[in-house]
Amino acid sequence: ARYADLTGKLSYWRMQRLGLSQMWGDGGFFIHRSFDSLIPGVVPLRLEMIERDHLDLTVDGIQANGNLARQGKEYDSRGRCVAYHLHRHHPGDYQAGIVGQRSTRYEAADIVDVYDRERISQTMALPWMVAVVMESYNLEEYRDYVKVGAKLQSAFGFFVESAFPGLTGTGIGIDM
Repeated sequence: ARYADLTGKLSYWRMQRLGLSQMWGDGGFFIHRSFDSLIPGVVPLRLEMIERDHLDLTVDGIQANGNLARQGKEYDSRGRCVAYHLHRHHPGDYQAGIVGQRSTRYEAADIVDVYDRERISQTMALPWMVAVVMESYNLEEYRDYVKVGAKLQSAFGFFVESAFPGLTGTGIGIDM
């Protein structure tokens, strides 16, 4: 199981756990299937986990081969995904700016796009945490409105003048 990861750092179980955590924050991830026969006696299949951030969103429109690309995913005339355009380095990596950020075209047969599809036409991942994040945003808005309401309430006051200045108590002649 330790040979499943292309980098050799993760066990197969650890890769599954890491993938699950990616579903919460990013909504999915990519698995690049490659073959490495350097270790004799071991199945040569290696899996490389790739964050969704590597998808080159600038690859868009009609490609030279006639296929249509939408945000880094390339589709044939029947609407099947045939390729993924992925950055070699993470866009947030400092080396991405040094070496230049060019994407590489990977055949869809070598990439597993792991995400939970919820709509018929959905092509991009939606993080599982999105509902919680949106709810917390709404809660923050609610807190802001409560603060504004409290400020407005504290700005209003009134004075009661009585025809009987010596009257004490509740103001209706009953002492408490």
